[in-house]
Amino acid sequence: MSNSHIVGTTSLGNTNIFGDINIANENTNIESNQLRIKDNIITLNSEETSDKVTANQAGIEISRGTSPSYKIVYDEDVASLVIGLDDNLQKVLTTNSENEELNVSTLSVKTNTITLNSNESADSQCNIIYDNTEQNLKININNNQKTIATTDNVILKEDVGNIPNKIPTFNSEGHLVLPSGIEMW
Repeated sequence: MSNSHIVGTTSLGNTNIFGDINIANENTNIESNQLRIKDNIITLNSEETSDKVTANQAGIEISRGTSPSYKIVYDEDVASLVIGLDDNLQKVLTTNSENEELNVSTLSVKTNTITLNSNESADSQCNIIYDNTEQNLKININNNQKTIATTDNVILKEDVGNIPNKIPTFNSEGHLVLPSGIEMW
C-alpha cells in the first residue's frame, strides 16, 4: 500500500506508519498520556507567509484547568518572547552572551535583595537590600552593611564605601541608579 486515503471515522487499532503522514483538517486531537518527539526543534506557525506572526502570537500554551493558562510565546506587539499566566505575560530579558551587559533604561524588580557581582569572587560583591520591616534600603559591600535610604531621606556617606562607580546613586527623581546605569524605583 504505497498511498492511502482515509476519509471519515476509521478505527485502526495499533498501527505503525512508515513514511510521511499529512493530516489536512482544522483540528487535530491527540489523546495520549505521553507524547515523545525525536526532533530537537518543533516548528510552529510554519505556513506563515508575511514578515511577522499574522495571528500576533505563536508559542506553547499549558492548560491549567479552571486557572488561567500558562504561555511561552513570541508576541509581535512587543517583538519579544513573553512568558507567564495568560492574563499577565511578561517579556523575557535576554543577552547574547555571559559577558554582555544588561542594557535597559528602567528595571523593575520584585525582590528584596539584588546582588551585584563584577566577578564570582566574594570580595567584590554588593547587595542592595530593601528591609520591609524597617522600611529602608540597605547596601552591603563586602559584608559591610549600612542603611542608605529611609522613607524620609537618603543617607549616602563616605563610610559606606562610596567609591566612584562602585555603588548605586540616586538621581534627581529619587530613583536608584546602579553603576551600570540601570535605573530602579
